[in-house]
Amino acid sequence: MDNGASSYRRFLDGDESAFEDIMKDLFRGLVFFIDGFVHDTHAAEDIAIDTFSDLVVHRHRYNFKVTLKTYLYMVGRSRALDYIKHRKVIEFTDLSEVQDIADDEDLEDISFYDRQKPSS
Repeated sequence: MDNGASSYRRFLDGDESAFEDIMKDLFRGLVFFIDGFVHDTHAAEDIAIDTFSDLVVHRHRYNFKVTLKTYLYMVGRSRALDYIKHRKVIEFTDLSEVQDIADDEDLEDISFYDRQKPSS
């Protein structure tokens, strides 16, 4: 097996069903691989879909020097690490904490504008 390279060549030649073959062969493994980094199955599926869409949008970025599977796993890993980096920037609040905050504060007295930083 060539890990999808021949199917990708068919796809580049205009055979749209070849891309479905690639997805069928490699998608689940890629999701499992990405999930090992992000520990979130839904995010892993989204990242895998983005990885495959990158393959469609940038058709000639893959140069056949490595197997298609290896290429997709490299792109998927990179996107997973970007996702982790971005997730660290965003502060998540558990819904149970939101309820505690709502109980502690009178939310009607808080406006959006009170929380913004003053402009310089």
